[in-house]
Amino acid sequence: MPPRPFMRKYHDAVAALLPKVKLRILIGKYAIAHYDPKGAKLPLKDLLYPYGEAWEKDNGTNSLLSGQTSSEILNFPLVHPSPLNYGWIKKNPWFMERNVPLLQRMVKELL
Repeated sequence: MPPRPFMRKYHDAVAALLPKVKLRILIGKYAIAHYDPKGAKLPLKDLLYPYGEAWEKDNGTNSLLSGQTSSEILNFPLVHPSPLNYGWIKKNPWFMERNVPLLQRMVKELL
């Protein structure tokens, strides 16, 4: 279901009230399209796979957020957890094996 019209009206105003946000989790194609129009045009695997590669290269030893400036927000795209996407998730096990642990580590780092 596409976003409701009020999203565009209020979302950016609410986001502006949250100046300390370091990580933005983009769930599904509409969120990805709003914050990353170029990424939204990529096949889902091409968009999501590099995040898992960062996990493998880093092997959990360094902060993946340390290179950010104080005003920079890292966008982390996720496939929407809808029953319609369960097939995609099953065909792409790397998503649950690499991307989800990476996101968990990043959230823990920020808390």
